[in-house]
Amino acid sequence: MTISRCKLQLKEKIKKECINPNSLFDSRQYGFSQIVISNPGKLVFISGRVAWDENSNIVRGNDLAKQAQKSIDNLKKK
Repeated sequence: MTISRCKLQLKEKIKKECINPNSLFDSRQYGFSQIVISNPGKLVFISGRVAWDENSNIVRGNDLAKQAQKSIDNLKKK
């Protein structure tokens, strides 16, 4: 698997690493990366993850906490 990565260091010594796995669509043309890892500590921002079931239906109604958990569960399956 090929992963596109970028590493930036800003004036304030904030580091940002962008990760774009080739198994996902190339979002860079739209101005964002699939995954961004930053400091302080280790902050991870993941874009475009949805609370889908195996039939691409949104699940768990209007409950944001449950949808977030389903999105995380879906990431674990990848």
